[in-house]
Amino acid sequence: MENFEDLYTDYLITSTSYTTATGMVSLLSVSHDKITRSLSQGVYDSKYLWSYVKPYVQELPPGAMSRRPKEVEFSCSACKVNAKQDKEAV
Repeated sequence: MENFEDLYTDYLITSTSYTTATGMVSLLSVSHDKITRSLSQGVYDSKYLWSYVKPYVQELPPGAMSRRPKEVEFSCSACKVNAKQDKEAV
């Protein structure tokens, strides 16, 4: 699966609750087996996620993490749909 790390990281960052392979399947047109296989080929733990997002977090202005933005731009088109639905539910 191409760009799996980017897709998986976007999924983790944008999720508002627990993350699962089944949850990721519901956002993408990919089989559960492909996701499970891709996950088993790497180490995707909290240390990995932090190393991925740390440069972006460090660029944020002071106090930016203490407030929730009204709109957030995501690089994953499937995540945009999910985020829009979450926003409308509130």
